[in-house]
Amino acid sequence: MTWASLINLRTLGVAALAAILLYTYYLNSRVDSLKSSLEITTANYEGLQASVANLTLLEKKKQTRREETSKTTAKLTKDSLRVETVKKKPKLVEKMINDSIRDFTKDVEELSNE
Repeated sequence: MTWASLINLRTLGVAALAAILLYTYYLNSRVDSLKSSLEITTANYEGLQASVANLTLLEKKKQTRREETSKTTAKLTKDSLRVETVKKKPKLVEKMINDSIRDFTKDVEELSNE
């Protein structure tokens, strides 16, 4: 072999080694970038899980209040159908209706505050 071919092989080897080192550096920086993205995504996912848990809890509370409101509405309807009682005891009926409306208003205020 001649000196020129040895220099070309050596140059080719150095170039290949430099290319491998640069590619390794690129891959390492890419892995670091992906790790950072994964950490951010994990934090976002955990935040979403907490939000879903809170929404589920709020939905259960709303369902309970809806059921209570339905019961109150049914009671108001039933109370309004008692014509004889209304005729005999109008103040009692007025108090019952006012109490029911006050409870209903309180429930609506609690729901709107959430």
